[in-house]
Amino acid sequence: MPPELHVLALVMIMLGGAYRGIYPRLTEKTIVRMIRINLALTALALSIVASVYAGSGIAFSLIVFDVPWWLFTLIAAGVLETPLFVWFCARWDIEL
Repeated sequence: MPPELHVLALVMIMLGGAYRGIYPRLTEKTIVRMIRINLALTALALSIVASVYAGSGIAFSLIVFDVPWWLFTLIAAGVLETPLFVWFCARWDIEL
């Protein structure tokens, strides 16, 4: 399996846990609380990916060009999370 799929799978698992488990159980659902949790989850994802790919020299493809592992992880997390974030905020009437 290509390394891009490993990172995408990790990000999807973390987002699934956040949007199906962590965020719905928050007693007070606010943007600030979600951002704090998201920063911690992003740091966790980056540290997991770093433990595997840092210093390996593997380039991650964004179809048009190659990027380092950390940038691929951040871009993948942002692209995959954006629709979930918008949906969750609309679902729970959280103001953007």
